Order: sequence, then structure tokens, then C-alpha cells
Amino acid sequence: MIPILTIWSCMKILVHLHLYYQNMLDEMIALLQNIDNYNYDLYVTIVKEDFEIVKKLKLFRSNAKIIIVENKGFDVFPFLIVLNAVNLQDYDYVIKMHTKRNMSKGVVLHGKYYIASGSYWREKLLCFLESEECFKTAIELLRNDSVGMISHYKLIDDEIGECNESRALELLKETGLPSLDKKFVMGTMFICKAELLNPLKSLKLREFENSDSLKIINSKRDGSLAHVYERLFGWIICAQNKKIIPLYHPSIKDKILNYLIVKISKYKKYIVR
Repeated sequence: MIPILTIWSCMKILVHLHLYYQNMLDEMIALLQNIDNYNYDLYVTIVKEDFEIVKKLKLFRSNAKIIIVENKGFDVFPFLIVLNAVNLQDYDYVIKMHTKRNMSKGVVLHGKYYIASGSYWREKLLCFLESEECFKTAIELLRNDSVGMISHYKLIDDEIGECNESRALELLKETGLPSLDKKFVMGTMFICKAELLNPLKSLKLREFENSDSLKIINSKRDGSLAHVYERLFGWIICAQNKKIIPLYHPSIKDKILNYLIVKISKYKKYIVR
């Protein structure tokens, strides 16, 4: 039997960090320090050049690749740029992370779930980077052939939104994949098997040049191309007969918090990220 450490040393991971809020770099670095023992390439996309940010990134990881992108498509367009810049066959897994932040305070309702704050979402979505042990567990789960993507249980959903479904189905058809389970990760932060993202490379990014495709149709941001792709990222995993599973299961603390938030949320309006 091959020792697990030997298996891990042979793995290679692609990490994409979209650093829109550059003052959150230290928090992102702290998370990535939990995977120091793994072989990974770090791609960081930023919307404006900042010497201090570049310097700090290079001090953290000298071979980090930094790409300046247009401020469009939230974290989705930058992710697609990175996917198209690499050969996914060089990697076993892909980590997608970004600096999700909500300027509002308090609690708001998001469909049948809730939004507490961008920082709460970020912490939950990046649960697999919370510690070395969490990441080890995520990798062990992904080694199961039936598993394709991992994120936090609370943010794995199948609520599509009528403004998103038709366009997402069109894009899925373009990849040549069937429409199966429609689960996806709300907030677009996850770890997944790299090969499963290959179908995305067949899609054209020119749609992001069309300002109409970036428009938000309602207060939940439904209908924007970024929201359509948010769903598509999960759909293509399911279309290849792989599961999207949670790293954590609900704890007593989470159940109590969720109950309180649902109660409070009746008196709140939607606040978008």
C-alpha cells in the first residue's frame, strides 16, 4: 500500500484567488498557509495593480502568478480567464477562492437560506482551508471516485432562479454534457477535481464583453452572466456523474443560529453581495 504522504506529494493543485478587496490579502494568506505541505500553483487576479500587494504575494509565494483583469463578472470572469490560461491536465484539484464581502451588517434572507455577512459566507465556503486537518479530510473525500466538488453544507443548493435556468441550460448544452442534478455552490468557493472543469474551456468568454449579459435583473442578482455561471460550475460536475458534497454536517450551534436568523430575516430585505 502506498503511504498517503507519498500520494499527496505527487498531487498538484491549482489555486485561484480573486483578490478584489486587496486589504483582505493577509486573511487569504493565512488560509493558504494551511496547505503549505502540498504542491500547488497560485494564480491571483486583481483589478488594479498595487506594488505592495504584489510584493507581499511574492514574499509569500515567489512563483505566484498575478494577473490584472477588468472589473467585470465578479469573481467568475477572472476564474474563467485563469482556467483558459492553464492546462487542467497538469492538476489534480482546483481551489477557487475570493474575497467575498458584504458591506451590510446584520442578517438578511436569501431564498430559503440566509446571508449573515460576506465574511460569514467566506468562512463557511472556505471551510476546507480552515486547518491542515480540514484540508486533509477534503482531499480524502475527493479521492472517492463518485465525489467531484466539496464546499460547506449550508451553501450547496439547487435553487436555480428562473432568470438563470434557460441560459445555464444553453451553456451546458454547448459543452455537450447532459442536464442531470442541478446542485451548485452558492458563493462560488470550492475545491473540485480539475478534470471536471475542462468543459468550461469550450465556452467562449466573449459574452463577458457584452454589457447586457452582465446586467442584474432583480435584487437577487439573477440573470447576470456571473450568476448563470455560478450554477453552471456545479451543473457540469453533476453532468459528469459526480457528486457535490459537504465537508461539514450541521452542528448544534449552526442549527440554533439558523433558527434565529430565519426568524429575524422576516423583517429584512434582500441585500446583494
